Amino acid sequence: DDLGLSSQQISEIKKLQVFGIQVDELWSFVQNKKRKRKKAAQKFWNKIPQALRSCNFETDHWEAYHSIIPPDQHKVGKALTFYIEGLQPE
Repeated sequence: DDLGLSSQQISEIKKLQVFGIQVDELWSFVQNKKRKRKKAAQKFWNKIPQALRSCNFETDHWEAYHSIIPPDQHKVGKALTFYIEGLQPE
């Protein structure tokens, strides 16, 4: 639950001002881009601590994100996920 964070860690997070969270799926786990994993994406969303759910979420165009992240908090584009993907910004 809560992405493996302890209640103390969640309490500390509440003190931070978090503007955005970059999200990217792990294809070595999913194994096939053609297999959409909406259930896995929903499980991920359910584990996000409530204190972080009001942040912006920066993702690529993976279809499952559109069904779980509120549109007003969802920023889409490869340029937004360069940090989590380990790539240099374009």
